[in-house]
Amino acid sequence: DNLIYYSEGANLSMNTSKTKIMTNRHADIVVNDITLETVPFYKYLGSYVNPESNLDKELNVRIGRAWGQYNKLTKVWNSGASIRTKMRIYQTSIRTTMTYACETWALSAKQEKKLDATDRKIIRRILKVRWFKKQTNEELYRITQLQPLSSFITKMRLKWLGHVLRFEDTNVVKQLLYWEPEGSNRPVGRPIFRFCDTIRKDALYCGKSATISSLENLAQDRKQWRQFVAAAMDRRP
Repeated sequence: DNLIYYSEGANLSMNTSKTKIMTNRHADIVVNDITLETVPFYKYLGSYVNPESNLDKELNVRIGRAWGQYNKLTKVWNSGASIRTKMRIYQTSIRTTMTYACETWALSAKQEKKLDATDRKIIRRILKVRWFKKQTNEELYRITQLQPLSSFITKMRLKWLGHVLRFEDTNVVKQLLYWEPEGSNRPVGRPIFRFCDTIRKDALYCGKSATISSLENLAQDRKQWRQFVAAAMDRRP
């Protein structure tokens, strides 16, 4: 009722047939005697969002679009362009498609392996490296002068985190890094892998303290933070 009241005060009306709700707890929301549909996920700013922060659907969409970009550029891959030129095109058109909004991803080891495998498969297609040549992953990265996609995602995530940690304490995004839910019990089983867990894992690669507070102090010095980002990429297993 309050939603309708304040909406009408601003000369706004709700299209109940198009309005959906998503929540981590079951709750019926009724507007004008119509119960709004509850959905398990929704698309926001080009990315799929769900209460469990499960990235499987989002990653499948990203991988599909990356292959779509690869197919659109078939003439480029079949041209006589140098490896360096092809890789620059690959990074700007395909990798950016596959890693859209990756700064906030909390990836499991399985998901990272899936992305790395797709990345290498596309690169081998571009370079026309057949399976029977048995070229190692290390040799592939040496020829292309690229980093594994998981390392690239780590770099983007930590660069974005550095900006957030330098925000004022009143910034909502920064406050979310420190927020802990209250008044709820954790369900039985392994906890959901969260963004802060990913950051702690990145920090431990470099032997740094795995608390957000310690990383905030480090982020105030941009030079030290850049060194930290580079070390996290290099020391990934």
